[in-house]
Amino acid sequence: MRILYITTDYPGFSECLFQGADYPYGLPSFNKVLIGLVERGHEVNYVLIHNKKPFPEYNIKSKWFKKSDIKETLYTGNTRLSSLKFKINLISVVNKLLKTGNYDFVYAHGTAGAISVIPAKWNKTPYAQRLYGTFLWESILHKGKMRTLLNNISEYLIYKTPKKFLLVTNDGSRGDLVFNSIWKNKKAPYQFFYWINGVDKLNNISLEEINEFNNSLSESKPFIFYCARFDPWKRQDRVIRIIHKLKQKGYVVNAYFAGPTKLYDNSTTYYEEILELAKKLQVEDQVRFMGNIDARSISIMNKLSICSMVLHDTCNMTNVFHESLASGAVVIAKEDGVVNDFIRNGENGFLVSSTDEENMLVEDVVNIVKYLIENPKESTAIRKNAINTSNDKMLSWDSRIENEISLLEKYKNK
Repeated sequence: MRILYITTDYPGFSECLFQGADYPYGLPSFNKVLIGLVERGHEVNYVLIHNKKPFPEYNIKSKWFKKSDIKETLYTGNTRLSSLKFKINLISVVNKLLKTGNYDFVYAHGTAGAISVIPAKWNKTPYAQRLYGTFLWESILHKGKMRTLLNNISEYLIYKTPKKFLLVTNDGSRGDLVFNSIWKNKKAPYQFFYWINGVDKLNNISLEEINEFNNSLSESKPFIFYCARFDPWKRQDRVIRIIHKLKQKGYVVNAYFAGPTKLYDNSTTYYEEILELAKKLQVEDQVRFMGNIDARSISIMNKLSICSMVLHDTCNMTNVFHESLASGAVVIAKEDGVVNDFIRNGENGFLVSSTDEENMLVEDVVNIVKYLIENPKESTAIRKNAINTSNDKMLSWDSRIENEISLLEKYKNK
């Protein structure tokens, strides 16, 4: 197939575009299917959407794509007028590419490029949409569908417009409930899929490799691990408050953060807020920033840490959550009505209530960490049960990639 991707520079992909990375760092699910398509002989071209000013120079050294695959780069803008101009430009660019490029499929990723459904329809080119979670459900719950539509028109219309299919990641953000709320008992003009991501089953990490990695940390204190890009709703601030509260109770525990410190627009505001908070609470010497690390290093950190935490405001069933279970981490996750399908509290991980006030949530996590420090043998059974849960419930990434590629191939001719 020849596929036109309409996409932003997602984490992982961004490193390959601008930092000379051959393969993406971390665990971004966007890249896994993309690389799978290329490795299976499909041709992928890109319309790249961004909100960076100035736009960085490309530094592409990857074996699986080249600069010439990027057919157009479009700036979204940050005003209503510039946003309208971007949408008009996107329609024009995609329409021109489809008229001249002989594409078999248009695959739009995220909300920014959703309007490309219009030129795809004009040219009768099969079109599908991929969302990696949603923020609509919380809005629908608290504001209703009409206000949600007015405030989030691009994303809301993704659930309304005809296409071949809409595939939404089941990450705890409840895209399934958004779909059910909008369509109820009516038939949608597309097929809806709500899939969990796959996992990298890294079973070949030796004790020698783990010990070598541990020695490189030169860590004398117990530590907790938090893997997520620095974004306000990912809530790294909770971890700072947790180690501060532990210190007040006489437990000095370090915190390792892994993940990009910049947002999509290159902003580091939230990262800087975390630095300030750590300094204010006098725990800055207990905080370590690892930046982007590969899947193997993440797996080892999951094994070495007292626990791995997933305490986001929403979307807690992320790639990190699944990889943590698969690698035998002691996971502490914020209950969101979805992660409890995987975590049996105290048996294969721990849940903290999403209805608790902030101070109570922090206190709950502090008590769990204290328990794990005081009862280190309890972790052994929890880690084993976490791996068993992952084996029972999760597909490998190879199988998950194959399923999504098969979906594209199926709907190309349907």
